[in-house]
Amino acid sequence: MYLFPSEWPELRVLVLDIVLEAATPAVLSSWPGSAVRGSLLTALRQHVCTHSPNLTCPVCWLIAREDPQWRWGRTPARPYALAVPGEQGRPTGQRLHNSTAEWRRFAPGAPFQFRLTLFGEATHLLPYLVATLPCMGENGLGRRLDELGGRRGQFVLRSIEAVHPLTQTRQPLVEAGRLVGDVSACLVSTQDVLALAAAWESQRAFTVFFDTPMRLIERRALCKTPRFRPLFQRALDRLEALMEQYGGKRPRWGDLLALFDLAERVRVADSETTWVELWSGSQRTQRITPLSGFVGQATFVADDWSPFAPLLAWMPIIQVGKDVVKGNGALRVSPAHL
Repeated sequence: MYLFPSEWPELRVLVLDIVLEAATPAVLSSWPGSAVRGSLLTALRQHVCTHSPNLTCPVCWLIAREDPQWRWGRTPARPYALAVPGEQGRPTGQRLHNSTAEWRRFAPGAPFQFRLTLFGEATHLLPYLVATLPCMGENGLGRRLDELGGRRGQFVLRSIEAVHPLTQTRQPLVEAGRLVGDVSACLVSTQDVLALAAAWESQRAFTVFFDTPMRLIERRALCKTPRFRPLFQRALDRLEALMEQYGGKRPRWGDLLALFDLAERVRVADSETTWVELWSGSQRTQRITPLSGFVGQATFVADDWSPFAPLLAWMPIIQVGKDVVKGNGALRVSPAHL
């Protein structure tokens, strides 16, 4: 029973792997996605923003979109996602306040990497990002340090690569601080994802690796352990929102209730996850918000994966759950042999 649309909207995706290098000592959280986002947005506002209405300023369009008519609240899905591998740098043994995350130290010369994913029209903003990333490093990242006179650690840009996550094609994009290279071979298309999904339909089991905190809400309750239905539902919601906003049209699904009933029957064969207690502070609003979620891996088993394979193939590309713009919800999916 194949319950997905026969005609999928075309959603173009550009995935960027970015490597910085510490120019001074620096200390960041073991899960620093929120800090990276804050630093990147600050640099964009400083060096690119024209303070024009949302439709004409690329920065406002990227980070400050509002739509009072959006059916899931005033803020539509953002045209980007951020993924920062956890536990980079050296451990300090010091935990963040009210958190299971710890501070990690970067000596000068140490690498720091993260992934930025752009959806639809946002793929055209690459020149702005290339110009902004060195400024982000100069502004500093992480904790203010006494040894730096109360400043944050500074970084320099080492590399930006476009990567096609399904073919692993890579294209270096920066040379001597200038944008070079052609990203066309690395753009992910809907058809690329559906081709992988077709190859996955005959599998019996899949392992999902939750690389950054996965924060899932089901019926207003926080999911503390992996279950397939809420993971699948949140992925479907997110893909629908991205395709409607940046792919030109909203997908028309089949019988969603039947699909969710099938998702409920997918079994967890094995699960090894840890709960990460994490908070994000905002200088603008002076509030803290929870980013807590689980990391680790879970293996799911089903008799027939054909109803789920397309969404399963999309998950690592779009990221899933809450706060993907702050680094949450990054995952990998791999066929499992039980």
